[in-house]
Amino acid sequence: MSTEDIQHAVKVKRYQIEECGSVRPWNIRNCDIHTFRLLRRELRARGVEA
Repeated sequence: MSTEDIQHAVKVKRYQIEECGSVRPWNIRNCDIHTFRLLRRELRARGVEA
């Protein structure tokens, strides 16, 4: 994935966690949090701050 794609995915996951977290099932929310952390870790490894 390109850096721009990862940055967009981080924005989407942040929105899903913050705005949709109360209506999404707990297991989907936990998956969103895990994916968010994974994407942030990849950006940091590339030297980009999210």
